[in-house]
Amino acid sequence: MNNSYKYAIVLVSIIIVVSISILLKTTTSSNFYCGLCHFKEKNLVRTSFAHNLKNSTCAGCHDESAFSISKHFNSSPEFVNKRCESCHEKIRFEKEVKGKKIIKMNHYAHMDGKKTNMKCLECHSNVAHDISNYSTNRPSMVGCFTGECHAKEKDLKKCDYCHYVKLVYPEK
Repeated sequence: MNNSYKYAIVLVSIIIVVSISILLKTTTSSNFYCGLCHFKEKNLVRTSFAHNLKNSTCAGCHDESAFSISKHFNSSPEFVNKRCESCHEKIRFEKEVKGKKIIKMNHYAHMDGKKTNMKCLECHSNVAHDISNYSTNRPSMVGCFTGECHAKEKDLKKCDYCHYVKLVYPEK
């Protein structure tokens, strides 16, 4: 066997290995692949307000590995919270989210670690898998008023504490 033939075999082998790796990466990290088993979640992502099929992928939030083979996906809150901050790295320092018209949200006060150190999914568990009739990535008011955090603000006269506009009016 001459050297050029050996080099050709090595080159073809490398091309095959790289091609298979790329094929595995693109097929096992696609939303289509995930949707084969997770059809309910795939339908929810399709209608998601913030993280939908146009601007995010399942692997973007759930993939642990560089190779994206299905045994390396993770949906634990600890892991997904870290993935949130990989895209939204500045959000924890914002006193108010700019450009929003409904909710005033001081992420810094909720995530600074002084009074509380909340994680993204504590409020935004519905960010891509929202089952409500009106898809949104916002927390529910019930969640805010649960426990002792905002029990005092549950007064209809204090809507502007969290909202820019008054959405609920007391009965007369």
